Amino acid sequence: MQCNSVTGKGTQCTRTAIPGTAKCKTHCRTATAKATLNAAANARRKEQDRLFASAAAAAPISPTTAKHLHTLNLDTTRHHSPTAIRRAFHQKALQTHPDKPGGNAEEFKKVQAAYNGLQPKVK
Repeated sequence: MQCNSVTGKGTQCTRTAIPGTAKCKTHCRTATAKATLNAAANARRKEQDRLFASAAAAAPISPTTAKHLHTLNLDTTRHHSPTAIRRAFHQKALQTHPDKPGGNAEEFKKVQAAYNGLQPKVK
C-alpha cells in the first residue's frame, strides 16, 4: 500500500505505508514530532498563565491599569493574562485602524497606548 501523504513539492509520496497506517515512516515521524511540539507549547502556555494568575491575584489593579483595560474593553475588576490582553488589543486595533472603513486615528492611538501601558517592562 502506498503512503497517502503529499511531499513538500506537492506530489504524491511514493513510499510504502507502514502496515495498519496510511503513512510511511517519514510522514508518521513528522506528524508525531509536530504533535509533540504542540503539546509542549500548550503545556508551557498553560503553566505561564497559571503562574501569572497566582501572582496577579495578590496585586491590586491600579487606576491607570483599569483605564487601559477599559480602553481595550476588558473587565476592570480582575487581572488578565498577557494572551487575553493581546487578543483584546488585536480586536480593538482592527476596529479602529485608520486604514479600515470607519477607522479613527485618535482612537487607534489610545488603543496602542493602552496596550503599551499594559505590557510588562523588559529590562
